[in-house]
Amino acid sequence: MTRSSLPLLRCVVEGLIDQEVARVLAREAGFLQTEFVGTLNGRGNVLKNIGNYNRSANQIPWLVLVDLDKEKCAPNLMKKYLPHPAKKMCFRVAVHEMEAWLLADRERFASFFKLPSDSIPDKPDLLKDPKQEVISLLASSTDRIIKKLMLPRSGSGRTVGPGYSDKLIEFLVEPSHSWRIREAIKHSPSLNRCFYALQKLRKQA
Repeated sequence: MTRSSLPLLRCVVEGLIDQEVARVLAREAGFLQTEFVGTLNGRGNVLKNIGNYNRSANQIPWLVLVDLDKEKCAPNLMKKYLPHPAKKMCFRVAVHEMEAWLLADRERFASFFKLPSDSIPDKPDLLKDPKQEVISLLASSTDRIIKKLMLPRSGSGRTVGPGYSDKLIEFLVEPSHSWRIREAIKHSPSLNRCFYALQKLRKQA
């Protein structure tokens, strides 16, 4: 099988962490190639162009992945911006932010970030602010380097530390202790729905 004939999934996401999540999702669902059309700066830019992606999805499998953020209902958001998805479009929403999906692999998250295993919430989709939950959890980490990199510095005015995204990406890609999607879907219904939809799309590709 040549590279050009391998199952391809085109992806659009909000940021770099989301990109690595999408890569894991695609691989686990059976797509052997992922092509990121854009890692865009925020949900607004993704949704602004979703009509173009949807037209392309009449022919090629697509994953468009955004956070729910402060919206109240993922199905309503999806219906509002894409009422008629193309046959090869997978438009999914992380509830409420991508960090909730990472927290859903409770054992690995606790191990990687040196946290008590019982401190990780078992229903991360119910968290209204998963990013803030991660910051609060990291304050209890026994690894001072992790805390230095990921926690916001006093007086910086920032909500996260300078190495926040890099460490979360490391968690996603680190070979021996990385995020396990098949464990995470047990604790995150929104992730489970996304993974199931991608598996279904792969069978159609």
